[in-house]
Formats: sequence, structure tokens, C-alpha cells
Amino acid sequence: MAMEKYYWDTIRNIANGVAEEIRDAHPQARFLSDSIHEHSDQTEWSIYTHKANKTMSYTDNPDALFEWEFSLSDKKSWSEVVCLAAACALTQDVTDYYHRNYNEDGSPKGEDK
Repeated sequence: MAMEKYYWDTIRNIANGVAEEIRDAHPQARFLSDSIHEHSDQTEWSIYTHKANKTMSYTDNPDALFEWEFSLSDKKSWSEVVCLAAACALTQDVTDYYHRNYNEDGSPKGEDK
């Protein structure tokens, strides 16, 4: 259970970092989806096979891989497929968390403007 908590803490921390970056950016300087992808890409939860397997156990988005335009034909091992699936799932978990907690401009939801 501690490892699952660590996964969701990572998701929250990535989303919080994205929100901070979006708030601090010049208007229209960054697109939200680019920032989420940049912050989510290459985390330990998607590059290490053991953690990628755990990501697929903890994610709310196990089918995220099928929503993206990826070809699996260039993957040479199961580890590569699992890591790609984990990267997609993690990115979607961050996106979902962000949209539940932040407005498009990075301000917390429910906060008066």
C-alpha cells in the first residue's frame, strides 16, 4: 500500500508543478497538454520495468495506451510495451488530477479570482 501511496503522491506533485508552471508562464506561452507531457515523461514510474508494472496496477487509466496514436510494431520486448503503457497511463492520471483540482490557467479550483 505504501508504494501505491507513493505513486499517487507523484501524480499530485507532477500536477502541482504543472499548475505552478502554467500560472507563472506568460499567457499562451505554454500549452497545458505540453506541460503535462513534459513533466510526466520519463518518470521512474514509466522507465523502470518494475515500477511500470506497478503503474499499471495503480492507474485509473489502464487503457490510456489505446487512446494515443502509438505503433507497438517497433517495440522489441514486453518491457518496452509495459513502459509505454505506463507512460500513457501516468500522463492521463496527471491530466485527470490536474483537471479535478486546477483551472486551465493553473489556479486552484474553488479559489476566487
